[in-house]
Amino acid sequence: LGNFPIFEAMDDLLNEIDSYCAETGMSPTTFGAYAVRDGKLVGRLRRGGEVLPRTAAKIRAFIEANPPTSDKKAEAAE
Repeated sequence: LGNFPIFEAMDDLLNEIDSYCAETGMSPTTFGAYAVRDGKLVGRLRRGGEVLPRTAAKIRAFIEANPPTSDKKAEAAE
Protein backbone atom coordinates (compact mmCIF):
# COMPACT_ATOMS: atom_id res chain seq x y z
CA LEU A 1 0.00 0.00 0.00
CA GLY A 2 1.16 3.50 -0.80
CA ASN A 3 1.01 6.51 1.43
CA PHE A 4 -2.51 7.89 1.18
CA PRO A 5 -3.65 10.86 3.21
CA ILE A 6 -6.18 9.75 5.79
CA PHE A 7 -7.51 13.22 6.43
CA GLU A 8 -8.82 15.78 4.00
CA ALA A 9 -7.29 19.28 3.75
CA MET A 10 -9.46 20.93 6.37
CA ASP A 11 -8.81 24.57 5.43
CA ASP A 12 -10.16 24.01 1.92
CA LEU A 13 -13.18 22.13 3.19
CA LEU A 14 -13.94 24.75 5.83
CA ASN A 15 -13.71 27.49 3.19
CA GLU A 16 -16.22 25.60 1.03
CA ILE A 17 -18.59 25.23 3.98
CA ASP A 18 -18.24 28.89 4.99
CA SER A 19 -18.92 30.02 1.42
CA TYR A 20 -21.95 27.77 1.16
CA CYS A 21 -23.36 29.02 4.46
CA ALA A 22 -22.81 32.64 3.43
CA GLU A 23 -24.49 32.07 0.06
CA THR A 24 -27.48 30.24 1.52
CA GLY A 25 -27.89 32.04 4.83
CA MET A 26 -27.67 28.66 6.57
CA SER A 27 -26.09 28.57 10.00
CA PRO A 28 -23.00 26.38 10.44
CA THR A 29 -24.85 24.26 13.00
CA THR A 30 -27.73 23.63 10.61
CA PHE A 31 -25.29 22.88 7.80
CA GLY A 32 -23.51 20.21 9.83
CA ALA A 33 -26.80 18.69 10.96
CA TYR A 34 -28.15 18.49 7.41
CA ALA A 35 -24.93 17.45 5.69
CA VAL A 36 -23.66 14.77 8.06
CA ARG A 37 -26.02 14.74 11.07
CA ASP A 38 -23.46 16.56 13.19
CA GLY A 39 -24.36 20.05 14.32
CA LYS A 40 -20.96 20.51 15.94
CA LEU A 41 -19.00 19.69 12.76
CA VAL A 42 -18.08 23.24 11.72
CA GLY A 43 -17.11 24.29 15.23
CA ARG A 44 -14.78 21.31 15.52
CA LEU A 45 -13.21 22.06 12.13
CA ARG A 46 -12.62 25.67 13.20
CA ARG A 47 -10.83 24.42 16.30
CA GLY A 48 -8.48 22.29 14.19
CA GLY A 49 -10.50 19.10 13.95
CA GLU A 50 -10.36 16.82 10.93
CA VAL A 51 -12.70 14.54 9.02
CA LEU A 52 -12.08 11.40 7.05
CA PRO A 53 -12.20 11.61 3.24
CA ARG A 54 -15.56 9.82 3.15
CA THR A 55 -17.06 12.47 5.46
CA ALA A 56 -15.61 15.24 3.29
CA ALA A 57 -17.21 13.52 0.29
CA LYS A 58 -20.60 13.51 2.06
CA ILE A 59 -20.23 17.21 2.83
CA ARG A 60 -19.40 18.04 -0.78
CA ALA A 61 -22.22 15.84 -2.04
CA PHE A 62 -24.66 17.76 0.17
CA ILE A 63 -23.39 21.08 -1.18
CA GLU A 64 -23.68 19.84 -4.76
CA ALA A 65 -27.17 18.39 -4.24
CA ASN A 66 -28.43 21.57 -2.54
CA PRO A 67 -27.08 24.53 -4.51
CA PRO A 68 -27.84 28.02 -3.27
CA THR A 69 -30.84 29.58 -4.97
CA SER A 70 -30.31 32.74 -6.98
CA ASP A 71 -32.39 34.66 -4.39
CA LYS A 72 -30.04 33.64 -1.58
CA LYS A 73 -26.95 34.42 -3.70
CA ALA A 74 -28.29 37.93 -4.30
CA GLU A 75 -28.97 38.45 -0.59
CA ALA A 76 -25.48 37.21 0.35
CA ALA A 77 -23.89 39.62 -2.13
CA GLU A 78 -25.59 42.66 -0.57
